[in-house]
Amino acid sequence: MHLISTVVAPSFTSGTLVVHAVDHNKLTDLLGQVAVNLHGHVATVDVLRTLCPTLPEAKRGFWDGTGTALAVRPRGGVRGASATGDTSVTLDDLEAVLITWRPA
Repeated sequence: MHLISTVVAPSFTSGTLVVHAVDHNKLTDLLGQVAVNLHGHVATVDVLRTLCPTLPEAKRGFWDGTGTALAVRPRGGVRGASATGDTSVTLDDLEAVLITWRPA
């Protein structure tokens, strides 16, 4: 599974993003299934590491649409970057979804 920060279509072609909300109580198990961490928000990843210390190191890139992706972001998508980096968040500030890409 890929961990991502933003829900975007993996290509600009016809297709469907299937999105399912994730309860916080399932987040720890799902994070344990992450093989590729493409999440770019340091403050959010720090919170996720408290749930799953074995979360892979983040790398730059974009999800290519294979398999399933887990997207986690501050509720409402407000990142609130400041001069010192990402605004601090807690687990209660986060929302998560599972995403599957279905090409047309």
